[in-house]
Amino acid sequence: MAGEDVAQFASAVLLQPDRYVGGTRYVTRPESLTFRQVADIASDAFGKLIRYDGSISIEDWAQRLRAHRLGNDRLVKHASVLAYAFGKTKASFGQATNEVLSASGVVPMSLKEYLSRNRAVFGV
Repeated sequence: MAGEDVAQFASAVLLQPDRYVGGTRYVTRPESLTFRQVADIASDAFGKLIRYDGSISIEDWAQRLRAHRLGNDRLVKHASVLAYAFGKTKASFGQATNEVLSASGVVPMSLKEYLSRNRAVFGV
């Protein structure tokens, strides 16, 4: 989820706090994607093949991530926990909600748009 989208939701909460008291909101993307779908979207956005390998262990994946130029202990721990949690479902990358749209009236950016805007951050 893009930081801009989180900011849209946070702004809406700050402007109308009574609307959000007493409940839990799950602020996510409006679509639920499989790991293969994420890889396909990244391939399209980056113009190079990105593949999902479901056979690699989380520990081996974490080691590879740690060796990457963007890898650091916080990122590796966070990503490993997510990989474990989502890997257990074998279905999709989390749940999908429309909280950003319903709170702010702004459609969250797509994963492809986010990746395309941030190609340089990913070294592409």
